[in-house]
Amino acid sequence: MSKMIRIPLIFISAITFYCFGQQSRNDQFLTSELFLTSPYYFTEYKNQLNCGAGLLISGNIKRFKLSTGIYYNTNKYYELFGNLGNTDKVTYKIYYHNVPLLFGFNMLPTMNKNILFISTGIIFNIPSNYSSTIYFNDGTPSIENEKPVNYNSGSSLRLGLQFERKLNSIFCIYTCVFADYKIQLDQLAFNNSSPQWHPPFPVNRFLMGLNVGLEWRYKKE
Repeated sequence: MSKMIRIPLIFISAITFYCFGQQSRNDQFLTSELFLTSPYYFTEYKNQLNCGAGLLISGNIKRFKLSTGIYYNTNKYYELFGNLGNTDKVTYKIYYHNVPLLFGFNMLPTMNKNILFISTGIIFNIPSNYSSTIYFNDGTPSIENEKPVNYNSGSSLRLGLQFERKLNSIFCIYTCVFADYKIQLDQLAFNNSSPQWHPPFPVNRFLMGLNVGLEWRYKKE
């Protein structure tokens, strides 16, 4: 995890020094953004409502945008058993801290109040706090499944489309639709079993989601 954090820190430092060194140029500037996110996982399980939040910092050079930061999100899902045995359902929950490295391009003229970015890049997925609970039909108290003793991180490729609307010379609001494809699955290691994919391979490779956020720049246009 420390290596994943080190990469964006170096990236942030580089684009910060570069953009602040170009203060006299209006087409090169630094921005930050706070956002809420809601992913939907395409798996054999039933999704619960998943959400998260994060912070990005970006270097903007003409119509190009380089971004990194950190955000977290939940991955909650469940499996129903119905009348099959005494088990009613099993719920699963895991938290992810994600470190993105993204490259975007504005497809509209730079003087327009509307901005349309197409973006791509890699997301480092860091899992934590996995839990699983079994619920029974006969009123027997629910029980917790075994917790992992170790977590191995994964990584995903992202393709996104972000629409921004300028509110004034500093602030803008935006919404972003994105799709992630996991090229390296995260793993969980348990005491009583060998390290295994989470969820079972290969059902957790693809997700789609929506971000809604507020962005601000550190110098006026």
